[in-house]
Amino acid sequence: MAISDPVLSFDYEKATDIEKYERQIKTLLKTVEGTCPGDRAFGLSNEYQDEPPEVAKVSLSLEIYNKMEEYIPRLEVLEIDFSFGEEGELIPCIRFGPNEDYEEDEDEENDD
Repeated sequence: MAISDPVLSFDYEKATDIEKYERQIKTLLKTVEGTCPGDRAFGLSNEYQDEPPEVAKVSLSLEIYNKMEEYIPRLEVLEIDFSFGEEGELIPCIRFGPNEDYEEDEDEENDD
């Protein structure tokens, strides 16, 4: 018997803050902009893929900074470096930290 498309579930109540943030960041960065029905601006565009490497680095960095500020304001991007994979793909290495300027009230206002 073959197993196909397993159903996964997570115990979000027991997840640490770091695990929650990691999940949120991965979801944001792996989603292609325009594919999320509830918010078409969620995710990253793929326009930078056809750009020269130096232009792609700048475009992608700017987009990551902006999307993080909009969708995960509790964290801030501290640094973005890039490396290249074996097949020439651009690999962003992103360092995050807590946003010292973030206030809990900002998040509650957005929920209304």
